[in-house]
Amino acid sequence: MTTVMAYLTIHLEGKPSSRHALEGDKPLILGRSHESDLWIDDSRLSRHHCRFEPASTGDGQWTVIDLASKNGTHVNGQRISSHKLGDGEEIEVGRARIVFHAGALPKPRPADPHASRAGDTAEMPAMGGDPSETLVDSRVGLPGMPSPKPRRVQDASAGPNRPLPFKRPPAQPIVGEQPKRGWLRALFGRRQ
Repeated sequence: MTTVMAYLTIHLEGKPSSRHALEGDKPLILGRSHESDLWIDDSRLSRHHCRFEPASTGDGQWTVIDLASKNGTHVNGQRISSHKLGDGEEIEVGRARIVFHAGALPKPRPADPHASRAGDTAEMPAMGGDPSETLVDSRVGLPGMPSPKPRRVQDASAGPNRPLPFKRPPAQPIVGEQPKRGWLRALFGRRQ
């Protein structure tokens, strides 16, 4: 049984990021050849560009080895032939930026954003046909959430409502003449 000890985050310009697990005992070859373990469609890459190898000690350490590629493999901006990777180090190959992460691959996000983290949907309200069954009264707290502070509501009999700070005059049509053009004419009108 192989365990996932590390993973790579691959960033390509114009494409969403992706993750690729590195298995504990299996080397991985990256390149533009379809026979590569990790294929990246980039003309700047060699067919077999570089190889990621686990350390023989089995302590989760990985090494990146350049496979005599034409444009080279760079780690943290320096061209390398072989480099022992540390957590968070960046590998540049062609147009791709790859970040090495020590540790297990995180679980993927659920497709449904309303899914519970523990997978228990007992707290989720049932989605019925009646909207009043799914709406939550904002004056009542949700389970596990603190109740919101009550708002003071002004009684209509306590006094007149507070007026708005300004009142916009109603729009008036222009009758009998051409509309004025330009912002200065709109502000000051025509001079006669």
